Amino acid sequence: LTQFERLVWLDSDALITRSMDWLFDEPWMWAQRDDWMCQGNRPHMCSGLMSLFPNKAHFAQLQQHATTRAHWERGDQQVIESFFASVVKKPVQLLLDGEAAFGHCLSRAPPLYVYKDARPTPGIWDVPAFVHKSGGFGGTNDKFSNVCFSHLVEYQYYSRQGFVFNACHFHPLGPFWRQLFCEAVGFIGAENAEVGSFCDDGCWYRGVRSKPVPPGFPPADDNRWCRRIQTFGGNRNGGTPLDPGTGGVTVYT
Repeated sequence: LTQFERLVWLDSDALITRSMDWLFDEPWMWAQRDDWMCQGNRPHMCSGLMSLFPNKAHFAQLQQHATTRAHWERGDQQVIESFFASVVKKPVQLLLDGEAAFGHCLSRAPPLYVYKDARPTPGIWDVPAFVHKSGGFGGTNDKFSNVCFSHLVEYQYYSRQGFVFNACHFHPLGPFWRQLFCEAVGFIGAENAEVGSFCDDGCWYRGVRSKPVPPGFPPADDNRWCRRIQTFGGNRNGGTPLDPGTGGVTVYT
């Protein structure tokens, strides 16, 4: 990729919510902060978002630098951070938490939109420009920590008081990520039975197919890809709302 002067690397389990074009005007590299615990203003980089300058010499040196330790606790991002700080002598600069953060840290960064006396404005006003993973059960970096920025809809199914919901219907960015994913899949022609089910509005919103599985593909398991789900917050027919004191579980583990 050395034909490009500069690139911005973005993980696919993420969402851009507003322009980050300014990264192409900055004189050096920038990256998301590695702040999985949402503590704020952490000193290390995360490679989920990086602006970089393709350079063959740096690539060879980076590969050699990776061999200087038997184990890197934070993986590739620690290698990259160490290389540019100790070998190139130009550390990667870190974005603010309001510019790039993990999805489970939403509402933790200081909001930009506040009153004249700095009181917070009611509502959600701290969504980063780059949201990395959606969040989910557990708080660990596993299949449930990113339930909504993924096409694996089986992990979005959630059961509570005998009703099955799609948890991502209640995430402010979940439907938006799905929309962009399905547009991209259609553009590059990468559809299969499972992706077709995920991108079927009838399947995702109600659990009822609105179109058949594309010809030439084996059928998808509807229990995992097009499951009938509840579309409201309680048993409307019986007039019984969900009990706020009861918990719920994922349908698939």
